[in-house]
Amino acid sequence: MMRRFVSILCLLSLLLCLATATFWVRSYFIRDIVAFARTTGHSHTGQSILGRLHILSTLSGTPASDHLSHSSDRLSPNAIWNGGMSSYPIRPNWHLGCIVQTYTRGHMGFGQPFTESHRLIVIPYYYPTALFALPPHPLAPPPSPTLSPHPPGPLPELRLRPPRQQRPLPRMRHSL
Repeated sequence: MMRRFVSILCLLSLLLCLATATFWVRSYFIRDIVAFARTTGHSHTGQSILGRLHILSTLSGTPASDHLSHSSDRLSPNAIWNGGMSSYPIRPNWHLGCIVQTYTRGHMGFGQPFTESHRLIVIPYYYPTALFALPPHPLAPPPSPTLSPHPPGPLPELRLRPPRQQRPLPRMRHSL
């Protein structure tokens, strides 16, 4: 039972690794954006661009109806890391190729200035790809003693064969 469970985990890990690697390669040619807005005013946007997954959350927005949307477009050869979205921070705090930052940003809307709070999380695709590439064996508990392949009791003795006689190597003659 445990072996089947570990095999399923390995297969799932392989599929997630391949899917993440596919999105990683795709992000250099096509930008995908998935947006979700809630009636509480929070909205979340996921953007896959230039080898990174961006999650931008607006923490103080106007309430809207719940909706989910997806769009994708081809990337320009001159595409920039944030896809030209105006809600990104002016000075992002990069750490080990990632960003986890909460900030406020001022905007101009219908002639009235307003301020919104945002949270930005940027993760390079190589982190989840490497994570999913690891086999899940260390996560599995050790097998129970009842499932051991050896019968209970002492182990049978091992008999060693006597060492083989070695023949001397023939002498090589050198001729010039």
